[in-house]
Amino acid sequence: MKSRVTLSLDESTVEFLNQGAKSRTGGNVSAYVDRLVRDTALAESAAQHARWYDDHPDYAELDELERDSE
Repeated sequence: MKSRVTLSLDESTVEFLNQGAKSRTGGNVSAYVDRLVRDTALAESAAQHARWYDDHPDYAELDELERDSE
């Protein structure tokens, strides 16, 4: 499902988006912005997971022990 949004952006930001859209999506700014936001969200999610695993270094071993005890 797609939703429509309205953005108020500086002209330099609009130009950046137009240039990126031309080279990556054939000029479709909407598709380019969607890709940028999706990629940013994916990177942030991966970083959050990495931080969690760093904070819980024994998680995999404890999970394996729990599965073995069942």
